[in-house]
Amino acid sequence: MQQIFDFFSGAGREVALLIVSMTPLIELRGSIPLGAALGMEWPVVFLISVVGNLLPVPFIVLFGRRCSSGLNRRVCFLVSPPNMRRS
Repeated sequence: MQQIFDFFSGAGREVALLIVSMTPLIELRGSIPLGAALGMEWPVVFLISVVGNLLPVPFIVLFGRRCSSGLNRRVCFLVSPPNMRRS
């Protein structure tokens, strides 16, 4: 996590905290303690972390539907159609 923060720290603590909170698996569990370790105020850390955590959600919902419908058409070996099931 420190390497990620060092990479984005050129833009400022707030932007680095926003990027860390958008990173999968780290999210709020890593960004809130990171902001506290940087000496930032709790309300600012909480606001930036929550906004960064929620920012990718519309894109995930939008592109997730497209990906799942595409996968449903292509991956037919996982679930056989009802007319091909054996009784």
